[in-house]
Amino acid sequence: VSILEYTTAGSLVQTVNYPSSGSVPVTLGGSGVSEGALKRSTNQQRITFGGYAAASAVPAIATTTATANNRAVGVIDYATSTSRAGTGSTSAFSTSNIRGAASDGTSYWMSGNAGSAGGQGIWYSASGGTPAQIVSGNLRVANIFNGNLYYSTGSAPVGIYAFSGIPTAAAVATQIITDGGSLPSPYDFAINSAGTIAYVADDRSFANGGGIQRYNFSAGSWTLAYTFNTGTSGARQM
Repeated sequence: VSILEYTTAGSLVQTVNYPSSGSVPVTLGGSGVSEGALKRSTNQQRITFGGYAAASAVPAIATTTATANNRAVGVIDYATSTSRAGTGSTSAFSTSNIRGAASDGTSYWMSGNAGSAGGQGIWYSASGGTPAQIVSGNLRVANIFNGNLYYSTGSAPVGIYAFSGIPTAAAVATQIITDGGSLPSPYDFAINSAGTIAYVADDRSFANGGGIQRYNFSAGSWTLAYTFNTGTSGARQM
């Protein structure tokens, strides 16, 4: 895994190469296109992503069990020091993809899929320790905004979901954004500090509703205002 830093003008500043061997490697599957969601911690001190606590070149690593290869959080701090968190579970995202990890700078909320409901969903890792499941489901990207934890899913009912607060134990989320179009496919998303504007990356083609969607919150509900055209294909990250 290499993390590239760019200026807003598009100039490369630096590349941070994450350890892919040694005592604390974190790698990605290399073929799972839903993996690798990057997040900035809410205290703005760390960049996080979901990965595998294994050296590179493990064949079809996403299909391996979490016992054989723990799922993990890759952490890069403001000084570009790398570390690893959230390992130790023999269930989390077992035989499928870990996709992302949100953080408050100390603890972590990982998202992804698994071969069974017992390993899917959102998993919470207190201070980087062994994670515990918060909610089940084939989930995509986790985010923290305005003191609440959110996630996206492409499994029915498709959309963006919100918890009340940031749970550290089993909890239930409520769907807040629904795309009524054909085969919606939301990935990354952002919500403003007032909680009135949301942007959602949808990877359908633009002709079918994909791109960067803007939603406005008014009278108790979210409504699609317009969609930015990102080309013939949609978007997964923002």
